[in-house]
Amino acid sequence: MTATEELLPTHQYEYYHEQAHGGDHHAYSQLSPPGSRDHIPQPFTDNEAKWCPRHDVSQIDAAGLMDSFMMEPLEGENTQACTCAKKPERSSKKYRIKLIEGLVLPYFLASLDLTVVATALPFIASHFHKFDQLNWIVTAYTLTSTAFIPFYGQLADVFGRHISLQAALFFTVIGSVLCAAAQSWSMLLLGRALQGLSSAGLSSIILVVLADKVTLEENAKNNTLFTIVSGSTYAIGLITSANNMILGKLEICLCNFHPRLTSQIAVVSHILLFFILRNELLEGTHFHKGSTWSAIFPALATLDIGGVVLFIVAVGLIILGTSWGGNTFAWDSVQVLVLIIVGGILLPVFFLYEFLLSDGRIVARLFPQQSPMLPLDLFSKKDTIVIAVIQFSAGAGE
Repeated sequence: MTATEELLPTHQYEYYHEQAHGGDHHAYSQLSPPGSRDHIPQPFTDNEAKWCPRHDVSQIDAAGLMDSFMMEPLEGENTQACTCAKKPERSSKKYRIKLIEGLVLPYFLASLDLTVVATALPFIASHFHKFDQLNWIVTAYTLTSTAFIPFYGQLADVFGRHISLQAALFFTVIGSVLCAAAQSWSMLLLGRALQGLSSAGLSSIILVVLADKVTLEENAKNNTLFTIVSGSTYAIGLITSANNMILGKLEICLCNFHPRLTSQIAVVSHILLFFILRNELLEGTHFHKGSTWSAIFPALATLDIGGVVLFIVAVGLIILGTSWGGNTFAWDSVQVLVLIIVGGILLPVFFLYEFLLSDGRIVARLFPQQSPMLPLDLFSKKDTIVIAVIQFSAGAGE
């Protein structure tokens, strides 16, 4: 049994926080089983200076940290506790503030790109004389924003959260500039595809970061805050787009809105991430601080390239087929049926490939450095299956 398995859920945060920062937080709940804790509150007597029994104050400089280990009365009780017990709570609040400061703009950006052109689709398509193909503006975004989500998960594990978020923001800048400066229909679609690629990374990695190094209770609080941001941003995007269309300002929507707002937000997000969260986010397993540029290729070799290609092609064909059905082509047309059938076949092939890439199996022996992008061990837990079914049902309902 590992050290983390021996810990109760309420004590795992201190363990992971210590592993991440390499320090002793002196929390009473730190790694101690309930029956063996030496920090049980003790009767408090006025005018009696006491020290925390957990710390050897005789070895500490009297002018240094001794005050941090003083026993003080608990509120409303005739008991006392070490002041060091307050440190995890303070650290947790400070960490949450940093998360909000560094991630709220990227999350705002990912949500904004989804709705900012919603009401303007007919006008944008007419501008390029492609009114009969206006669904491609949505399809190009949906394809990349859906197909690349698992890839970003593995990328964040291998290269770290910070580098992966910066890469996603970079695609936002490039995609927004291409959309704003689009001189042709294909250039506009390429920009929307890059925006979708960015959204896949921002939306997924931010949720991972919110769950890193925190308890389940704190994770729920963090997700609530960012859900409010996401819901508000959807409304802002729709209102902004509709306002421009009502005023007849198509050129503002196409040529000014994206570079002056989206790109500026992305640049500011780059800076905030670097200065606020660079040292707070978890590092990669193969590329981290101190790694040289020569370590990039060995890190890339660990990515599940075969799984990435299979998943992107399978999901892409299914999305393309469902987008064409009833719009560009009839549902019973060859073009739609072939895409949906081939995509439906490749999806089980992807799961089979991931299974064979597990330790000791044939694909794993052919590519020993690679690890599955979607380990099937995740689905051995009932909680994961229930969440997957709920998410699928919610997506299908939309």
